[in-house]
Amino acid sequence: GYLTAEPTAVQLAGGALEVFYRGPAGYLWVQVRVGGHWQRPAELTQLGDLGSAPRAVAQPNGVIDVFWRGSHDDHLWQAQYSPGEGWAGPLNLHGNLASWPYPVETAAGVVEVFWKGTDRSLWRVVRGVGWHFSQPQDLGMGPLGGGPQAVALPSGEIDVVWSGDTSPRHIWTAVIPASGPIRGPANTGAIIISGQPWPVVAEHSEVVLLRGTGGELWVLTRRPDGRWSPPEPVSKLRLTWSGPFAAVGSAAAPLDVFWVGRNGDLWTGGKISRYGGWWGPLNLGGSAT
Repeated sequence: GYLTAEPTAVQLAGGALEVFYRGPAGYLWVQVRVGGHWQRPAELTQLGDLGSAPRAVAQPNGVIDVFWRGSHDDHLWQAQYSPGEGWAGPLNLHGNLASWPYPVETAAGVVEVFWKGTDRSLWRVVRGVGWHFSQPQDLGMGPLGGGPQAVALPSGEIDVVWSGDTSPRHIWTAVIPASGPIRGPANTGAIIISGQPWPVVAEHSEVVLLRGTGGELWVLTRRPDGRWSPPEPVSKLRLTWSGPFAAVGSAAAPLDVFWVGRNGDLWTGGKISRYGGWWGPLNLGGSAT
């Protein structure tokens, strides 16, 4: 494929993998990997052209939701794939986006999509199981510097993370429990120098990865009491060019971190165990921008 924005990937029951990306003409493309083999990519022109990279979430039953910012407006748009029915959409969910959307899905099947509004506040839409999406909701929390990232915990709680808009850029969080009032914003005390903070659940712990002062990988860990530990530098993992990113298949999976080097090559490192040290860095080669 020929990409004009970052791809997004979802894994379905049975191990099938679907990758979505914006192509040269701005339309959404999908490429599927089944049984270890990649199928030919398909262009979904019926969904119109995209104004941002797509972001997708999937349910175990094979239903996939894809979100993006409009190309002719700054609204949130959505399309849904249902097995046996195909694609429905695009659907205008409204809102005024100043960042790419960031969707998460809880274990109960609730989908929430977050974004930085043009007013620099944190916004979202919510869809409960069997319901339609809500109207855009202003959660305040601002002013946001970068776009929000979020992670859904096994308990049903969603934690949203973003960087502030003043120097030094601190990392802020908000907690959205499965029931009860939203808590936040809370300043973690960590300072980010470039990129976005990246929350992830691995080895039964929630962590936030960021490129901190000095260019090292810094890690914030969520304590059992809900508070964040002081930021911990991983001096052996120096992120020379980009911020970190990571993905895991389950809450018990190990933590592997990736970043782009100065020459465009892909690097990786990770946690040996929940209570152990770090391994890496390892140069995986390639050419990334």
